[in-house]
Amino acid sequence: MSGDLKDLHDQLHSFISDADEKLDSLMDSPTASKTRIINEKVTATEQTWSQVVSDLSEQLSNAPVDIRIGVYYGIVRGLASQIGKPLNETIEELAQNAPQIVPLISAEEGTDLQKKRSEAYTKLKQLVDMAVSFDLGEGMELAKKRSGKTGSKGPRKLSLLSWSIGDKEYENLKAVVADYDQYEKQSELTAAMREADINTADPGDRVEFTMPDGEILIGVKRESDEDDDEDDDDDEIVADDATA
Repeated sequence: MSGDLKDLHDQLHSFISDADEKLDSLMDSPTASKTRIINEKVTATEQTWSQVVSDLSEQLSNAPVDIRIGVYYGIVRGLASQIGKPLNETIEELAQNAPQIVPLISAEEGTDLQKKRSEAYTKLKQLVDMAVSFDLGEGMELAKKRSGKTGSKGPRKLSLLSWSIGDKEYENLKAVVADYDQYEKQSELTAAMREADINTADPGDRVEFTMPDGEILIGVKRESDEDDDEDDDDDEIVADDATA
């Protein structure tokens, strides 16, 4: 049974990997390049960072919970604050200078492939969950989630954007902040966006921002132009703070 599950697991991974390569080629070139650059660097340096993570985890494993919480979030926020911005700028430069990615499939084929890829991901998740429940999950893992979103005509301000990171969609930036401990409130995220030269008052057709964990936050126009008053209030407060 375990061999059959592993074979199916590998087949689904192979299909998803092939689909991702084709779907990535349809993304805006800078976005695809940034994702590829980050993934390549993470893979190439895994032996280095995995050892650091392992050593730190071992050191904190027996520490009191308040120490583990403080040290973990302190390191995450400290790294994001001190080296996150220059790293994001470097990645942007590398992406701009990278060779343009040539689409491997048409947009129509991409729509169909995205649907099949989603179905394969659902099957893979069910397979992994079942394997884990029978204590047969060793060597099995989920594929990386993806967005598959492309930009069109965009909003006039951030509160008119729908946001996504990978397959997860967010109604507004406050929901994004809830998933990222590096930011205590929305104004900190919007401030980081401005530092990355994103015009938060008039973001244009599309917003892309590299989060502290390397994931790409993408904002695209909502189908409805209804505003979100909470987001506007927060942006107005930030703007006042910046000019104070």
